[in-house]
Amino acid sequence: MADWDREVLRAYGPAAAAWMAAVLGWLLLEQVQGAALHVELASVLRWAVVALLGATLGHGGWVSWRLWRRA
Repeated sequence: MADWDREVLRAYGPAAAAWMAAVLGWLLLEQVQGAALHVELASVLRWAVVALLGATLGHGGWVSWRLWRRA
């Protein structure tokens, strides 16, 4: 069972990393959004956060499906 637990943690690792990057991007976006000079950067950050959250959901769902099919 311990090997299976490590395998699950490794499988969800990329989804967790994408979620952490999305949170950091969101925090940075909160800092940049008010500045008039950083309008383009805020737009890029906004879409990056959306893409990272989509990657989190997509990868997490795919891993969940794969693990469910194996069990």
